[in-house]
Amino acid sequence: MSTGIPASLRPKIWLAFAGASERLEANPEVFDELCSQLEVNVGGDTSDTAGGGAASQSSSSILGTEQQQAKRRVLEQIEKDLRRTEVGSDGGMLRRLRRVLSAYASHNPEVGYVQGMNFIAVALLRVLDEPQTFWMLVVIVERWLPDHFSHAMVGNHIDCRVLATLTSEHLPRLSMRLAELDISVQLL
Repeated sequence: MSTGIPASLRPKIWLAFAGASERLEANPEVFDELCSQLEVNVGGDTSDTAGGGAASQSSSSILGTEQQQAKRRVLEQIEKDLRRTEVGSDGGMLRRLRRVLSAYASHNPEVGYVQGMNFIAVALLRVLDEPQTFWMLVVIVERWLPDHFSHAMVGNHIDCRVLATLTSEHLPRLSMRLAELDISVQLL
């Protein structure tokens, strides 16, 4: 009787099949660079307001300040969601999760951080190290689930409608019971 792929080999195989190992090998320093940039750029107030305030700031300074504020908002959202991932008070796991999510948000500022990424990342961190988790998150968000992790979440809405249709066609009793309870498939 076959027991499948041994647990010790699964992370390596997942990375290979997903294409994340290729990205990691081609860009071995990216994760650490993103993390160090975040520590430098967001760690303290780097806005330049000396010398006369906002009126004397150049447009590039103002843009830089807006970008810093946007980064801070993303990091604040990550902080709000960290403890929602059932890691409790495990400081090491919280730190690792924070680094992965912050690095991804910096890597892809168009997407930034969207709720739900935290659950994927924490599950990956249980079997992968931080750079591996970062690259798997890149693959999942950008290749496997495009438009799911955007502010409009179009892909998620489409998938939920498809699931609702399939549920009503193939599991009509379940569909009716969910309707009676006023529970949408999207909530599930």
